[in-house]
Amino acid sequence: MVEDLPDMARHPTVAPTRRLPGGARVWGPDNAAVDLVAGVVGKTPQIAYIGQFTYAAPDYTVDTLADAALERPIAGLTRTLADNMVRLDAELSDAQTGRLIRIFLVADGGAAHCTEVANGRHLAGVTLLEADAGQAPLDAARRADSVFADLTNQLRRQMSQRPLDYGGWLAQAEIGSRPAPVDCSSGVTVAPRIDASDERAAEICLDHVGCRQLHYAAVYRQSDEIASVDVMHHPALDRFNFDDDSVEERRHFYAHFGLRIGRYLNDLTISAEPVIGPSVRHIVLDVERGALFFHRLDPSTYVVGVSLDQDEVATAELQIAALAQDLRT
Repeated sequence: MVEDLPDMARHPTVAPTRRLPGGARVWGPDNAAVDLVAGVVGKTPQIAYIGQFTYAAPDYTVDTLADAALERPIAGLTRTLADNMVRLDAELSDAQTGRLIRIFLVADGGAAHCTEVANGRHLAGVTLLEADAGQAPLDAARRADSVFADLTNQLRRQMSQRPLDYGGWLAQAEIGSRPAPVDCSSGVTVAPRIDASDERAAEICLDHVGCRQLHYAAVYRQSDEIASVDVMHHPALDRFNFDDDSVEERRHFYAHFGLRIGRYLNDLTISAEPVIGPSVRHIVLDVERGALFFHRLDPSTYVVGVSLDQDEVATAELQIAALAQDLRT
């Protein structure tokens, strides 16, 4: 929490705050990683703040903040993001889909990003959006997120580490040379599983769930699941089953995680409110093999979606946003 943040000015291993020629302010050591981050912040006006943490202790920060009043709440939010990368990684481990590598939050005033650079090391940042920018917050935030993902992979390359496909952005960039998507209709007819007390919500989920992008969707109202639809049992998805995890076990995991997700994300949304606004509607928990999406419809209703295909995380994210929009209408 914010109260636990160390006094950065007294950190014994780093240099004091300094200004770079491009206008970015840096707290931390003078090295190639900081120079790389400062260069990206300097040429990406929407990304106002980036900090790196090692086991939740701050290594350095780079920012272009004009409002000094934002410094402390942003420091608290980025620290909370780094803390949650560790905590939520443990919560998601039972899904057998790999480590948590990215958290992405979007509100009307901006976005928060956190990625795993290496084991125990996380990059966390904030994008601030102008209210009258004439573009949907999610679209603008996703553009900044692709920059943030590329920056993280540049930091990994500095450590001779192979890139990770944060947010599915690498797959999107390679779409011209990617293999064709799995054909879900090649002689196999599999009915989706539907469990619903609200038939309209289920019908809308059916329009968005399939075996290419969004494989699971559930709608919750007043802490109760009112509809869920999935194709986890489709033969085309057998390649995503790992270890001894059965389809029923995975389905059970996501159903119960969906019930608890509001509590898991509560400290994140509280920390985000003074920075990017109280309307945090869209959250992505991106793992090595797929992602879990959370999209709030109103104070008592939200939708949870799952994609098991890392190549389709970026398109599945748009699919869950479209599903949420259809549920609102």
